Amino acid sequence: DRLRQIGATIQAQTTREKTHYTVSCIKDQLPQAVAILGEALQSNLSPEVIEAARAQVISERRALWDNVTEEVVMDHFHAGAYQGTAYAQTPAGELKVIKRLSAEELTTFKNNNYTPGKIFVSATGAGVELGNVSEFFSALLVKFLTSG
Repeated sequence: DRLRQIGATIQAQTTREKTHYTVSCIKDQLPQAVAILGEALQSNLSPEVIEAARAQVISERRALWDNVTEEVVMDHFHAGAYQGTAYAQTPAGELKVIKRLSAEELTTFKNNNYTPGKIFVSATGAGVELGNVSEFFSALLVKFLTSG
């Protein structure tokens, strides 16, 4: 909601290898968009946020499986080809697991995986200056290092 208030948009996507967030905004809003994204990644997961995300993921998961897509076919391929490994798991998650995940489990996952050593940041666009972008992202990473 806060990103939309400044005219920015955000998209998230999870694959077997990574989760990435794409924020689109005008150049002048970049510092504010970075700050909002940083706050979101560091914030505590409230029950309301968890339940809203859970409902969205379940809805998307059901829609995916209702319309057998290339992604579903690849899920089956990976399940057979990579039995017993993390690659055998679907990135979208199994419904039974999505339904039972607790706030504690999600927080532990976030704390273990959303760390400076595992974050890659890039910025593109007309008029985006590398020095300014580095300053914004460095400040974000300092907050990550000094928090929690």
